[in-house]
Amino acid sequence: MGDLKNDLVILGPAGSGKGTQAKLMAKRHDIPHISIGDIFRELEKHKTKLGQEIKEMIDIGIFVPDEITNQIIIDRLNEDDCREGFILDGYPRSQEQAEFLEKHRQIKKAVLLEISDEECIRRMTARRICSECKAEFNTIYIKPKQ
Repeated sequence: MGDLKNDLVILGPAGSGKGTQAKLMAKRHDIPHISIGDIFRELEKHKTKLGQEIKEMIDIGIFVPDEITNQIIIDRLNEDDCREGFILDGYPRSQEQAEFLEKHRQIKKAVLLEISDEECIRRMTARRICSECKAEFNTIYIKPKQ
């Protein structure tokens, strides 16, 4: 099991800055930033069967079932680079996932990022993804390169 002092979960609504903060903390502490969304996109990018199934679910607006999401996360946490710790971003998203995670890893720290509904809407409507390189940016904080 990993070094418990470095296992961290970041929670919060979409647009709260989970990914941004997770990336900064992961870099500072030299541990992996694990985003379930990034994992889903990577599976899709490599044209795996599972990736295609996940894409189809996301495209129609349904959550990927817990059984699939939980197994993907546990497989990732069992990789060598997570021995010294990790930062989870976007997982767990439900009580069931949190209970599953607790059975497999003893998480000692969590950060909850809170923002108002108005700020969440403002940030989410400003999000953009480059259709060519898939880089993420927004019209508020991270301007696109020309």
